[in-house]
Amino acid sequence: MRICTGNDYLNRLRDGREVWLEGSRVADVTAHPKLKRGATSMASLLDRQHDKTLSVQLSYSEANSEERYAMSFLQPKSMTDVVQRGAAFYDWAKWSNGMMGRTPDYLKCGSGKNCQDNAQRLTC
Repeated sequence: MRICTGNDYLNRLRDGREVWLEGSRVADVTAHPKLKRGATSMASLLDRQHDKTLSVQLSYSEANSEERYAMSFLQPKSMTDVVQRGAAFYDWAKWSNGMMGRTPDYLKCGSGKNCQDNAQRLTC
């Protein structure tokens, strides 16, 4: 899955989903006073992947492709890959001062069974 922009993310949130907050339906989470700052922060975080100075650190491309993917989709095959993913996650944590505990990378990395052999091999 290619990296999305902050605008892509915000537009997807405006898909008519049913969201309720404090007993009231929220028509647009990107405009609601109690939700918009979180949505905007996530959009800014995603835009970092498109920043020319950060793109190589926060995303990767497959061989023979110019398409960029979120670093959390990278299945580590070497210690360098593990370090590279860690640096991307650290950047996001540092950027948010650790306040965004559920950034998109946590779910993408959560299905680690595909990396089980590598995890065992790379354990120091």
